[in-house]
Amino acid sequence: MQRYSFRVRNGRPPPPDLTITLPDAASAKKAALAMCADLARDIVADLTTNPGWQVSVSDETGGVFYKVSVVAECC
Repeated sequence: MQRYSFRVRNGRPPPPDLTITLPDAASAKKAALAMCADLARDIVADLTTNPGWQVSVSDETGGVFYKVSVVAECC
């Protein structure tokens, strides 16, 4: 089991990282996607003032190995 840290960025001061223990990197990626799904309603409601959101996943070394981004762009 390894510890993974999840950081949410949305143009505001970031909340503290969430650190959890998971079996492997694939599980951490799935957890990041689930986190984005849980945040989706808030993300969509706030895209006009904060057009970019990102959840990044770091391993125990501190290196980011996975990112999920949601960006709103006007055409």
